Amino acid sequence: GTRADSSASDVHNSPSEEPPQYFLPSLHLSGLCFGQGLLPWPLLVWEVFLRRQQVLQLYRKILRAIRDVPAEADRRYLKDWARDEFRRNKDATEEDAIRMMITQGNMQLQELQRTLKLAKS
Repeated sequence: GTRADSSASDVHNSPSEEPPQYFLPSLHLSGLCFGQGLLPWPLLVWEVFLRRQQVLQLYRKILRAIRDVPAEADRRYLKDWARDEFRRNKDATEEDAIRMMITQGNMQLQELQRTLKLAKS
């Protein structure tokens, strides 16, 4: 009935409507297109959130491992490399490509950790 009631219902879109742009500007981060019926809106947002958390967690792990590199010049080089790689791929939208990059990043992290472990022994 009242104007407040109608405007409140306009804020909550049904799953068949596109979300407002201000809510999640990069909606296609998960590689799943909203509106094609692949995932309901709340699950799509959850998938994007989880994928973003995986990427941030990998980035933090890489930076933590780089702290253990003994030579300052090598630390600086590796930190710049990691930052550049993540920035270069920040706009990736294909789910398979993102998963592949996460897998490759984890393998590179493991290799760095193995190398550092060998250097200490």
